[in-house]
Parts: sequence; structure tokens; C-alpha cells
Amino acid sequence: LVTLGIATVLTGVCGAPILAQAGEIGTAASAECLYVNKEVKVKYDAKVMTMVDGETITEDTTIKSAGNHTVYIVTTGKEHTIYYTIDYKKPVVKSSGKKIIVQDNCGLKTLTCKGKTQAASGKRKVIKMKKGKVKVKVTDLAGNKMTKTLRLK
Repeated sequence: LVTLGIATVLTGVCGAPILAQAGEIGTAASAECLYVNKEVKVKYDAKVMTMVDGETITEDTTIKSAGNHTVYIVTTGKEHTIYYTIDYKKPVVKSSGKKIIVQDNCGLKTLTCKGKTQAASGKRKVIKMKKGKVKVKVTDLAGNKMTKTLRLK
């Protein structure tokens, strides 16, 4: 949380700030943006009661560990809870015969195969292809990227 006067902003979550000011929380980011691939910094503000993963903070705190996390904020008598996941792992891209298998522990966002980009959803996607060489680029919900060239048989 970065303190700006009486406002408190959670940064690091997909680069889109989540604002807690005068009892309001707002963000333009969709739910999928609650995955990040970098540490999240929470700045202490004596005017705002803030808990990180169930512990009240009394000083600036940086969350580096991968996994699910919770920031709980009480400001001007209103409560707000923000859930997010830190994920450092790149998606996995492999082949099996004439199939390309793409998977990720937090979920897939985009997939580019043979120069065509498509939205990807879920944690696993299987694409049937003809034999030959194919370049695959994948981005997960946290922004981790993997590019791999496969030779399909």
C-alpha cells in the first residue's frame, strides 16, 4: 500500500491501483488481474488499519512469497478485502505427437501459435496440429511468459 495523504493504494497488482479512500474501493482491473508475478509492497499508515495474511502490520511490509494472499483494510469505518496470488512460474509448453499441450498453475491468458494470437482460458489447453516445426508463445494470468519452438511428429 502506498500512502498518499488519507488515500491508500495497493500497487503491484497488474499495475492497476486499487484505491481505498473515504471508505471506497475501486479498480478498473478485471478479476483476472488479481494475479501478479512480482512482490507486492504494503506501506504502513497509522490512520488505516491494515492486515496482510491475517497479521496487522505496524511497519512497511513486502510480500515476496508465491501463493495466495489477502490484504484487509479498514478505513473510515468500512472494511475491504483484496485477494491476490503471487505466481513466479512460467507456463509449461510441451508436445505429444501432433498435439501441443500448454498449462499453467494459475491460468492461461494468451496463446500465440503459428503467428495467430488467441485468448486462452483455463489452466490447460491442447491444440492439434500438423507435423512440423511450430513456435508457441504463452502468457499466464500473472504475466509470466514462455516461448518455445516445438517439432511435432
